Amino acid sequence: MELTKEISKHNFQAFLWHAAFAAIASSFMDVDTIIPSMLINAGGTSIHVGILTAILIGGTRLSQLFFAPYINSKATKKGLLVTGIYLRVMALTGMAISFYFYTSLSNILLISLIFILMSSFSLGGAFATVSYTDILGKSILDDLRKSFFSMRQIISSGGTLLSAWLAGYVLKHYTYPVNYFAVFLIAAFGLFMASIGFWRVKETKIETLPSQNGFWKLILKELKTNKRLPFYLLLTNTLGLNYAILPFILLLGKSKAGMSNEFVSNLLLTKMTGLILAGILIFFLSKKIKYDTILKISFGLALIFPTVAWIFQDQMVFYYLTFFLGGLYGSLFLVSSSGILLEISNSTNRAIYAGLSGAGNILPTLIPLLAGLIIAGMGFNAFFAIISIITLSSAFFIYKLNCLK
Repeated sequence: MELTKEISKHNFQAFLWHAAFAAIASSFMDVDTIIPSMLINAGGTSIHVGILTAILIGGTRLSQLFFAPYINSKATKKGLLVTGIYLRVMALTGMAISFYFYTSLSNILLISLIFILMSSFSLGGAFATVSYTDILGKSILDDLRKSFFSMRQIISSGGTLLSAWLAGYVLKHYTYPVNYFAVFLIAAFGLFMASIGFWRVKETKIETLPSQNGFWKLILKELKTNKRLPFYLLLTNTLGLNYAILPFILLLGKSKAGMSNEFVSNLLLTKMTGLILAGILIFFLSKKIKYDTILKISFGLALIFPTVAWIFQDQMVFYYLTFFLGGLYGSLFLVSSSGILLEISNSTNRAIYAGLSGAGNILPTLIPLLAGLIIAGMGFNAFFAIISIITLSSAFFIYKLNCLK
């Protein structure tokens, strides 16, 4: 099936349907606020938060490479994508059930269930992400992609802001553990509704496919022939690691002044406000602004928002500024990194690149694991110093990528 303008517009709308309902679910399973506060309330420590953050962020990315050979060998990937989403739905439903029976579970058993179910959630995300990237790249024409990314960000951020308010309402007006039972049940329903959008996608079938046996040789070939790919991987390892630090800033706030449900919900709303603002700006400037410029702004924000938390860690009002700037960074980096990945890949190797880009995120995987140990052993000052040094190194990789679009 040839990708025409009509089919591209149809798929554009189908992907936005998914974005809207996924946004409703996202605040109820937010990695930076809901998940760590849930784990802390269940008796988790900084090391537990580090491990769980690594599973949810790094585990998903590392797992992508293991699924990529199988997914890349399939002519169509829509069924695989929906399978990954349904695995996440079941994991979230399991979380809700665990909190429903909270009174009959010990803290150790509850924390163990959290890790098991969130690991399944992470694996489902890895399976879905590779398929999503491949389908998206061959379902929407090049001249609509930047508009799509910005429109997706606006819809996602708007839906997420609404769901952030709803999540905050649930957290504040219901007592633990009923509030988390409701939170994860709503998240599961939102993801289920989001999957309906993918059933509407008209997927282009790829006739010439590499075999699974030659997958690793193909990766080595791509790394040698595509000079921009290694710099992309290095960029996601350095600039991208700031995705993983907001949970620890939340932990810092708890250590300074406690962490009420109202505080968590307000931080979530503040972060989503930043996401929305960035999405709106990119949408209106999508035809004028290059990915290179977006990356440079992301770089500046990645340096600023941890520094604000570092310097003003005793003044709670600055945590709102930190999460607002963190939201701006998250939105801009997601748009630019997603667009660049599509720019440097094509229809036959896109699943490979998606898997490799996920597995290539070594630092964002290790930082959450190490952060818990660093904070426990040397304190938050050492943690922020290390993050700042690594972020500074990403400036060179932005320069070498030389984004064209």
